[in-house]
Amino acid sequence: MVGDLLQAVLELTKFPVYKAPECLLKHLVELKVEIGNIQILLDSQDELHSMLLPKHLNQDTPRSTITVLYQDVSAHDAKQLKMFLPLLQTRLSETTKGLTACIHVKDYLRSW
Repeated sequence: MVGDLLQAVLELTKFPVYKAPECLLKHLVELKVEIGNIQILLDSQDELHSMLLPKHLNQDTPRSTITVLYQDVSAHDAKQLKMFLPLLQTRLSETTKGLTACIHVKDYLRSW
């Protein structure tokens, strides 16, 4: 039973089978750091977007230029969201399942 749960954790977190079980925590921390890096990139993009748009608005540019700029930025944001959001959701889901399984293993070990 405990072996099955541990195997499920390893599979859900895509932990390499050739590595020792002692490396699992390090692997999970690396996944968490990867998720954090993706979040930083997304936050940076939002900040850059908010900084650039007012600069363009302060100039006396025609509405069509502003509209085109807005459409370009929106398209780029949508593209980035489609690229990063599934990865982020997948990693977060895998990590959550892995940590849940770890808690179950810990509970089984305590009861044993």
